[in-house]
Amino acid sequence: MNPGLLASGLAVAILTLLTKSILFPAFGMSPEKLPTDPFPALLSPASLFILLVLLLRAFASSQIFLLQAGDFFRRPDLLAPRARLTGGFLYVAADILLGSVFLGIPYFLLSVPLFGSETTRALSPLTTSILLGALFFAIFSATIIKRLAVGYLLLSPLHLRSSLILSVRLFLRYRYFSMLTFLSVLFFAFLFTILENLVMLQYAFIGQHLAISGVFVYAVLLLANTLVSILTEVFWLNFFLALTNKSRKVARPTPLLQKELGEAPLTPS
Repeated sequence: MNPGLLASGLAVAILTLLTKSILFPAFGMSPEKLPTDPFPALLSPASLFILLVLLLRAFASSQIFLLQAGDFFRRPDLLAPRARLTGGFLYVAADILLGSVFLGIPYFLLSVPLFGSETTRALSPLTTSILLGALFFAIFSATIIKRLAVGYLLLSPLHLRSSLILSVRLFLRYRYFSMLTFLSVLFFAFLFTILENLVMLQYAFIGQHLAISGVFVYAVLLLANTLVSILTEVFWLNFFLALTNKSRKVARPTPLLQKELGEAPLTPS
């Protein structure tokens, strides 16, 4: 195992556990105390600290992606300090943009009078399902396009505009495969989160009787989060390669460019 991958994965794991440990106490408010306008609450010191932790986690995730890509393509230039710093900032910027979409759409819907609290209660189950489905589709589309665009920005000579255009075209071309990939990652994330919470609950209820050290439980969770962080970024790199290469028979294939899109098969190779 590459020591760089382990170091970056460990950083992501520590920041992930830190986020989970401070997230619920910071926002653990009863429904009666929820603010009518959630935007000012996002500017609180606790929220800004959580945002900083999330940005640091995204930067550490970018290093896993770059280390794995540099090893796969045998490109030492991707592992240079300047390239890793630039790639990290691009990765974080993409996460900020994606996070703005995730937060912006619900905030906009809550701000529009049509979706006010009284109107929302009067919406039919069918209308609510349609709105939730549209929100899920927006999150799904933004996630896949972001992953493709980040791959192009870090691993090809394309600039932002060309990367976004080509990423959208690839997403539309391989939409069913992209949906299957997204649902697979979502299911794996839910399963791991449930298992992680079960471990913490078991320690909280029976750990004292079994004389299990809290340090041991934290170390196990840290190891599990490290491996999951590495596997997740490696998985997304392989997803990018599957969609952007006409043939996997080449020893070290290069990302598919705009002029070659017409030659790509209708199913990932």
